[in-house]
Amino acid sequence: MQVHEVVAITIAEYDRIAAEYCRGTADHDVSQNIAALLEAIEGEAPYVILDLGCGPGRDLRQFTALGHEAVGLDGSGELCAMARANTDCEVMHQDFLALDLPSARFDGIFANASLFHVPSSQLARVLGDLAATLKPGGVLFCSNPRGHNEEGWAGGRYGCFHDLATWRTYVSAAGFRELHHYYRPPGRPQAEQPWLLPRSRNVAHLRLRRGVSRAAPLLPPAGPAAGGAAVAGHGLAQAPGESASIAPWCSSTPAHCAAQGNRTRSRYRWQGSIRTKTRPRSAYWDISRSSRMESTPAAAHSSSVSPLGAPLTPTAP
Repeated sequence: MQVHEVVAITIAEYDRIAAEYCRGTADHDVSQNIAALLEAIEGEAPYVILDLGCGPGRDLRQFTALGHEAVGLDGSGELCAMARANTDCEVMHQDFLALDLPSARFDGIFANASLFHVPSSQLARVLGDLAATLKPGGVLFCSNPRGHNEEGWAGGRYGCFHDLATWRTYVSAAGFRELHHYYRPPGRPQAEQPWLLPRSRNVAHLRLRRGVSRAAPLLPPAGPAAGGAAVAGHGLAQAPGESASIAPWCSSTPAHCAAQGNRTRSRYRWQGSIRTKTRPRSAYWDISRSSRMESTPAAAHSSSVSPLGAPLTPTAP
């Protein structure tokens, strides 16, 4: 299956369950996540915030109530229509794999339970697009289910379940520096906290503004990320005329998307054995804040556990 088919099926599922999704997530309290993003942004408020995967607009209302300019983006046409009806915000209907965003517009990006839907082969490119739409020093906040770098189908939607080390490799290659991460929900042992929330700052643009040229693209290193495990037989092979294909329940590393990250638009296909018979017992949500400025990472822990095969509307991310 090709990556665009994967995304199209996932979006179609969100269109199908839009009303149910709106009801099921209406009372999720993500104020901790919103505060984590806002406190990391430098400069004077109000800020311009992109809610990436805004759904029916719950968090757009919160950002607006706090005095900020909030812009929504979602791949689901049904959810975009709800967000427009529920708010007075600008809402863009865009596929994450075909983002068309203005350069250096946003102070912060709130990717709450959204980027994990991006197939790993496309993640480096998508993160690069997000870096380009952030202002220099802008902050990327992510909330993702965490795991051991599995990816596959769950409840009709595709998801990637990265561990922290792998996620760090992706965001650093895109020009971000981690500021802080924590786990949710709060008040539980880390083993019962499936959400990982990192904040990162966009430092690549700051370096360019200071006159440091970047002749070569920033790419994840070859091979698995530190702390990750390689899967026998996995690798990328160039196949002109073919787009990246996805196999269910395959384990991935940043090496799989390294070629995509150089923005040459070369096409690749998966080659080798794929692990399809076993599924992980649980997936964990990993939320991180990324930013493009120098900062000392701090660790705080809060998160929860959800079976990978369960519908992807678990506890509030």
